[in-house]
Amino acid sequence: MAVNKGYGEQEHANFYQCILFGKAAERLSKAGVKKGSLLFITGDLDLVEYTRKADGSKGMIPKITVYEWNYVPTGKRTEGSNANSTGGSAPASADDGFMNVEDCGENGLPFN
Repeated sequence: MAVNKGYGEQEHANFYQCILFGKAAERLSKAGVKKGSLLFITGDLDLVEYTRKADGSKGMIPKITVYEWNYVPTGKRTEGSNANSTGGSAPASADDGFMNVEDCGENGLPFN
């Protein structure tokens, strides 16, 4: 998994190895997740030490044991469609866990 970090000239990608077991792996293989899909994952992060073959120096690689994953809602729905822009399924209802800006209070914040 690649995660974009930073802004402008400082922008770069961090790469994480993800390990999936059981139902999470089965769902991922059936869902048609592809490069560029926006995912939200829940799991354990471990830093694993390894030795580089070229020079014998030590390095660390982040590995995530994924327990659950979902598509990130993008809010880009077309009329009469329930699919989001990543090609996955959008939530079946309009209640995707996010508040519309129009529904915010007088101060423009989603809380008082």
